[in-house]
Amino acid sequence: MATVTDVITQFRSGGYYPQATAAQGRVEFDRAFQAVMNAIEIRNDEAVITVTANQATYDLPVSTYKTFSAYWETSSNPGDWFPLESTSTDYLDAQSKGWRMIQSVSQPYNYYISSGTNGNTAKPTFGLYPAPSVTSSGGYPRVRLYVKSYATLADGDSIPTNLPNYMCILYKMCQYWAVANDPNKKDYWEAVYKNELNEALSFVQNQQQDEAAITIVSPFTRLMSRVR
Repeated sequence: MATVTDVITQFRSGGYYPQATAAQGRVEFDRAFQAVMNAIEIRNDEAVITVTANQATYDLPVSTYKTFSAYWETSSNPGDWFPLESTSTDYLDAQSKGWRMIQSVSQPYNYYISSGTNGNTAKPTFGLYPAPSVTSSGGYPRVRLYVKSYATLADGDSIPTNLPNYMCILYKMCQYWAVANDPNKKDYWEAVYKNELNEALSFVQNQQQDEAAITIVSPFTRLMSRVR
């Protein structure tokens, strides 16, 4: 598979933007790669957060784009893991007045994703509701998150192999460059980028389980179907 250097070299070739320096190509690659990573689920990851008694919010890795699910773990035994329900501060403000004043409990039952309160150092935060009443000791209890994340690639790193090729990254680089340096071609690069991105997205989705084909039936529904 092509490397980061290969993509930057092609970006700086005659068919694209040879006037760009290697350093400028590197900047455009990082911007473009982050945009593609955000659009396509090609890097899933986990994050583990240890907790502090009476503390509701914790820092998330800044590379986290999306949190899919969260579990409250009291030991390494999966039988002791409790799935947390997703919520939001907007929902809690509307539906649970005074929720920020609720006393801590031994096992939270909701989680939410928000941002830091300091505008100068704002970053994604993870919140538990209610706040835990215990502090992690020996690594437990803790929260395990399943997330989509972003990683910066080094010059010699390969483009992720679950992308069919690197063209969507290259075209996004061209689009970003054209905004300031070649405005007459900005719309063209945006159009070819979107077309290539859709093809890459379809390719990645076909590698994964078709979620639309999955039907999850609750135990209550199954029970009622038997009663009829």
